[in-house]
Amino acid sequence: MHMMMSGGGCVACHGADRGGGRLMPRFWQSAPPLTAAALFGEHDEAAGTEGATESHGDHDDYTDDTLRRAITDGIDPGGERLDPVMPRWSMTDADMTDLIAYLKTPVDSAK
Repeated sequence: MHMMMSGGGCVACHGADRGGGRLMPRFWQSAPPLTAAALFGEHDEAAGTEGATESHGDHDDYTDDTLRRAITDGIDPGGERLDPVMPRWSMTDADMTDLIAYLKTPVDSAK
């Protein structure tokens, strides 16, 4: 797996602006955005908002619980497995709560 070989975190694939779209070496697929609109809003309409370059597809919006499951177990809100390239993360409950709160904040597109 690329992440195991070269290291990195969420930013390595999803970008510092959480806009996704980064095509990683040896992978044909680009990472989806992690913006609040893409995760918790209308993902089909999230492209072009908050720096998003593409949407998450046509599954239900994430909730705190389904996002936690996606991060730890690799399962999307509709019960489908995420791409195996997406690492599964283990963290404390407090860290997970902080991460989810961060992902709910709008992206400041000002550079």
